[in-house]
Amino acid sequence: MNRLAIILLLLSVALLAGGCRPVVRSDVPPAATLSPRDLIAANALGGSIPASLAWSPLGAQLAYVAHQAGNAAGDAVFLYDADTQSTRVLLDAATAPAGIDLSSLQWSPQGDTLLFGGAGALWVVNLADGVPEPVAAG
Repeated sequence: MNRLAIILLLLSVALLAGGCRPVVRSDVPPAATLSPRDLIAANALGGSIPASLAWSPLGAQLAYVAHQAGNAAGDAVFLYDADTQSTRVLLDAATAPAGIDLSSLQWSPQGDTLLFGGAGALWVVNLADGVPEPVAAG
């Protein structure tokens, strides 16, 4: 017999003999029942994972895309300032122009604007006001 067969045989004998009973503690509430649907739901196993991370040319700010809590539209572009250790939303999917691809963000060489593409157009977003302005369509 191979090892797997021996292990399965020993486990079967132990279970039939009643030697392997679960330990039940009365001071611990029962866990919620999980279904396969629960496991594949969005953010089920660990929450949102930031994507499209890009440091500004001077390295002072990090732009990234992540899920915005309470935003029915979903994702938003966040700016993290390394000096102040603060984070703010620059652009969210609910207020962004239709067709803009938030994950396409690119820094300008000066680090004062971000460029976004999508749906045959390009947008520039000034960090000061967060307003997307179309710069090319095609």
